[in-house]
Amino acid sequence: MANRNLKPHVRAHIAQAIAPGTTLAELHDIFMDEFGKWAVSRYGYQQAVQEWLQGLPSTCTVAFYNSDIVRLGYDWGALTPQRTAKATESAEWRWVESWWRRVSMVLAADMAKAAKAAKAAGVRA
Repeated sequence: MANRNLKPHVRAHIAQAIAPGTTLAELHDIFMDEFGKWAVSRYGYQQAVQEWLQGLPSTCTVAFYNSDIVRLGYDWGALTPQRTAKATESAEWRWVESWWRRVSMVLAADMAKAAKAAKAAGVRA
């Protein structure tokens, strides 16, 4: 399955992971207050979001156990059983390794868009 076809799944997962009642613009502000002010200049926005997520913030609890990440890969059709156990394990490992980058790319883009819209509307989340 192509990466672009996974975005709806990733967005739905993120929506479930965000603390109830928290908007993406508010999440952006929380990220910036907790981590982003120094990390964005050091790593860039998307990588800073990835580092923040890997710290398991309570406001956005995406899957972090390898077994949960692998299960999502199968549920979303990104993973399929391979011909051998070794090949299956290798595919699962690649999926887990790409998880944080994949989730942070979608979340970073969506938070930036929401923050820009909130700023244009004159609203601070």
